[in-house]
Amino acid sequence: MLSKTRGKLAFKGKIDPRLIPTDSPPVFEIVDVKITESAVEVWLSDGRMIITPLSWYPTLEAATPKQRRGFKNLGVGLAWEELDLHLSVEGMLAGKREFRRPSHAVA
Repeated sequence: MLSKTRGKLAFKGKIDPRLIPTDSPPVFEIVDVKITESAVEVWLSDGRMIITPLSWYPTLEAATPKQRRGFKNLGVGLAWEELDLHLSVEGMLAGKREFRRPSHAVA
């Protein structure tokens, strides 16, 4: 039940403790991964599935099919050591794209 007090809303009722955020990270890990021609698909142990466009990761998009398959599952992220690319589940869930560093080549 909500009540107004001096222009503010106040909740007066029982709060479900399962809805209160905690400081502990979510408990999940990557259980399966599929890299297609257009997406990175990740299945998590808590039942969620994340699909992000391959175009978000230019390094991975430009890689050969063999290089794309050469990832290491870190549980909370994926690493392509040969490509120097790391993707975290947290970043994928937040919709973060690959940060492209400016080239150091001199023209």
